[in-house]
Amino acid sequence: MIEAERQTRKRRIDMRLRALGWKIAPHRPSMDTSKLEAVALEEYPTVNGPADYALFVRGKLLGIIEAKKVTVNPQNVLEQAKRYALGAADGPGLWDGYRVPFLYASNGELVWHLDTRSHKRISRQLSGFHTATALAEMYKRSSQEGFDWFLNNPIERITRAAPLPAAIDLRGRESDHGWAAFDVVGSGHRHGQDLSDGGNDLSPFGVGGGEADSLPCGSEGTGGTGSA
Repeated sequence: MIEAERQTRKRRIDMRLRALGWKIAPHRPSMDTSKLEAVALEEYPTVNGPADYALFVRGKLLGIIEAKKVTVNPQNVLEQAKRYALGAADGPGLWDGYRVPFLYASNGELVWHLDTRSHKRISRQLSGFHTATALAEMYKRSSQEGFDWFLNNPIERITRAAPLPAAIDLRGRESDHGWAAFDVVGSGHRHGQDLSDGGNDLSPFGVGGGEADSLPCGSEGTGGTGSA
C-alpha cells in the first residue's frame, strides 16, 4: 500500500521535528505568531498557497518545510518551498524577493535545504532538520560575512593562519592532519581550523561545526551535495 503524503507527514516528518524539540501546531487566523518559540505551524498561509510547515523561532518566521510522500524525491520540491517564501507576508527580511531565509523539502527520509540569503543559492542534502537553536544561530550569521571579511583583511594582515600540507577543498572535509580547511582563492595560501582540540578558529568561520556552519566563497557547509 502506497503511503499518502499526510501519512508521511504524521508518521515521519512530525516525529523527526518533535525529536528536535519542535512543537507541531495548526495555524489559526487569530494566532499571535510573535510569541512562538520552536513551533512548526501546519498549513501556514502565504500569497502563493499554504506552506506545509512554517518554522517560528523567537517570534520570527525562519523556515518553511515542503513535505511530499515518501516515494517522491524531495530535491526538486524546493521550488515549491521557494514560491511560499516569496509569498510569505510576515517573513523577517527580504533577499531578492524571498522573505523566509531557510527552506526545506522532505519526504520523511531525505531532507534538502536551501539558504535564500546566499548569492549562490545552492541546495544541499542534510542528515535531518535543524533545531530551533541552530536556526537562530544561522540567522544571526550572514552568508555574505565570509566575502566581506576577506575584502577587509588582506592576506598580509592574516597572521594566525598556517599553510597546510594536506589541506582540503572548500567543502570542509577533514585532512590527514586533523584539520578542516579552505583555500583563499587566488592567494596560494590555505587557512583552517584545528579539529584535534575542539576547534580553534583561524578565521571568522566555524568550519568544524557541522551542517549549520557557513563557509566562505559560496560553499554551503560540510557533507552536503549541492545543486543549482
